[in-house]
Amino acid sequence: MKIFIDLGAYIGDTLEIALKEYKEFDKFYAFEPLNRNFTILAAKFAADNKIVLLKIAADISDGMSNIYVTKQGYDGGSLCLGQGDHVENKAELVETVNISNYLKKNFDIADEIILKVDIEGKEYDIFQLMINDGSIKYIKKIFCEWHWKQSGISESRHNKIVEELNKYGYPLLGFNMWDEYLAVPRKGIRKVIFPAERKAMLVLKRYCPRLFYFLVCSLKNIRVIGSNIFCKIDC
Repeated sequence: MKIFIDLGAYIGDTLEIALKEYKEFDKFYAFEPLNRNFTILAAKFAADNKIVLLKIAADISDGMSNIYVTKQGYDGGSLCLGQGDHVENKAELVETVNISNYLKKNFDIADEIILKVDIEGKEYDIFQLMINDGSIKYIKKIFCEWHWKQSGISESRHNKIVEELNKYGYPLLGFNMWDEYLAVPRKGIRKVIFPAERKAMLVLKRYCPRLFYFLVCSLKNIRVIGSNIFCKIDC
């Protein structure tokens, strides 16, 4: 089966695009624990039998946990208290699931699974768990929005996770404008850099990070899609 899993589905902004981009996929799983967001999500997608809506937070264990919301409102939340402006006195008790066990129980390793992750700092614990127990092998492609700075995660831990994911064949660079699903342009793109050049850029990032980030920030029209690098052009 072909599966798209959205961890941190919010109100379905990613899901709306994924449904169009991956029309041939069999199922779409959307994890969103916050009441306000899930209500909007259900109103949009509950009638679509290809979509499985889960009012659960992706985590490394099953149970219940506080999810901390922003000072501005309940539009987003994090299981990590140190994440940005999420505060202790604004919390919502939510159900959590060990995402590794969920993958193993509900899918086959032969399935084609795309995983989108936007979970406000919990991505590091989850990726480490998936690497340690082997459930990472269930995933064909990963899109991720990183939150290491906001969550008090050290840069060395961030880089270590990205490098470990690279070893498993995921072409992540650890930089949101390259790795985040919604950052990828959907119009006017053509392939300009091949996998060999992508590998060279990963080496550059590791051994000369200042030059790497200078190039990334200078070439804002460059994006990674899958194992290739694309350039946005006017067309």
